[in-house]
Amino acid sequence: MGSCIERVTGRDPDEVFAYNTIKVVRIKDRYLGMLRLFLLLVIFLYIVGYVLIYQQKYLEIEVPVGSVATSLKKPGHLKIDVSQYPYCKNYSGSEHFLDPAECVAWDADQIVYPPAMSDSMLITTRIKTTEEWYICKDPTAGPCPAELWTNNRTLAGVNFTNATGEIAWPVTQFMAGVDAYSVWVKHNMQARLFFSQTGDDHYAAASSEMTGRLIDRNGDVLQTFGLGPDYIYVSTFLQAAGADLSRTSHAQGADPHGGDSQRSEGIILLVAIIYSNLKSEQPTYEYSVTQIPQAEYKVVESRISNDNMHRINIDRHGIQLVFLTTGQIGRPDFQTTLIQLVSALGLLSVAALVVEMSMLYIMPHKKYYNKYKYQETVDFSDLRDAEEDGLDVDQMTDPQFSASLNADLASMRRPFVDGDAQDSSQ
Repeated sequence: MGSCIERVTGRDPDEVFAYNTIKVVRIKDRYLGMLRLFLLLVIFLYIVGYVLIYQQKYLEIEVPVGSVATSLKKPGHLKIDVSQYPYCKNYSGSEHFLDPAECVAWDADQIVYPPAMSDSMLITTRIKTTEEWYICKDPTAGPCPAELWTNNRTLAGVNFTNATGEIAWPVTQFMAGVDAYSVWVKHNMQARLFFSQTGDDHYAAASSEMTGRLIDRNGDVLQTFGLGPDYIYVSTFLQAAGADLSRTSHAQGADPHGGDSQRSEGIILLVAIIYSNLKSEQPTYEYSVTQIPQAEYKVVESRISNDNMHRINIDRHGIQLVFLTTGQIGRPDFQTTLIQLVSALGLLSVAALVVEMSMLYIMPHKKYYNKYKYQETVDFSDLRDAEEDGLDVDQMTDPQFSASLNADLASMRRPFVDGDAQDSSQ
């Protein structure tokens, strides 16, 4: 079989199927040893200092769930004067606004719609009011028209004067001073798995038991909160998100020529409440606010009369606050720590690889290191053949094999450097 392989490949079968094994060579070079120790120290500091202490990877992490309750409050000191707001037609200043309109002053309960929603709130900034009448008063008299409601008083059979007009045209109005209103926020969180397993109150808390802060897009703190419910001005939410209601709206329903402001069309703000206990024993929280680009928000409220024959439609646009609860609640866990340590131990092979590459390709004495590291044996097929013939090494007729074997034996007794020194002198 060996001759067949030799005919096909043109090489000795022992060369084709040679086996590479690991050889431990102790290189007595202080620079290689110091490089290895330095890399091991860096890896140790990375695992212990950065991974375990700074990143706290020894903790098992759970994302908490929570609930949020909100309401809008009008500050008691706030006196609304429509002449002070640039978006009102009665504005007495010189500042320009994109699409000013008539302004009205509403109470906080009127501005929020719907009045009770879980984890979200619409703060109305602009309304368009339309008055309509029901025209299918007697369905038994014949088929009703396709449009059951109309703003045409004559068509609806409603008496009117020249002052009121035949057509009830929509009326557009801004909410004056809404930016100065404050939002009352109360929230709760729980790491359900940790709490169900331990019953520890550190894994469940209300905002009245925690401290928190509100940051802007740059991470700067705009407001801090102690124990108790949080009061945040609408203008502070806008500042945190980098939003400005006077900017041109590019929402789908806005004027394509840029004639509508974000105050007119509405915006959506995502308010993330981020809980964490990674830097303190008691959980803390952080508000982070972002605006969804090119998004508007509107909802239509219909107020129908008692006789169901008359209604007022209020098309509301405004600031939609959507509250999201998230974060990281951690607890020490041996299995998590063990996984991190095992994963980090793979870096030890990187240290060995760096030393090996430096030794073989970079260091000044790399050619000597290569000779110590890589050694090729004699052809053991020839050795077996000699043993079958009853010959020992000195009796072999092949001088090349004998010289090769003797050279290997000699290499175990003297350093390669002597041979290299002789080569360099020739």
